[in-house]
Amino acid sequence: MFVNGNLIGFGMVVASALIIALPMYLLRLPDAVAMSSVGLVLIVLDLGLRSRSLGKPKWLTASTMGGYLFFLPVWIFGIGVIILNLVNALLIKK
Repeated sequence: MFVNGNLIGFGMVVASALIIALPMYLLRLPDAVAMSSVGLVLIVLDLGLRSRSLGKPKWLTASTMGGYLFFLPVWIFGIGVIILNLVNALLIKK
């Protein structure tokens, strides 16, 4: 199966997982907190990279300006991860 995107986007996902995985394991954070942190790191990494192109057309959504996975910029994946984990933590009772 072919994954559409760029290496920058894939690298951001791997980096955000590595940044959060060790502290999550050592501090035994709840899953929702850890995964929301991954989403926040994705947003910060992608918007930080895209800020270099601030002022150019489509700087926030162009695949050539930052991380890109499937058909979406990485910062949108970060927002999605945060929303899913908030819904999971607050609305879904186990």
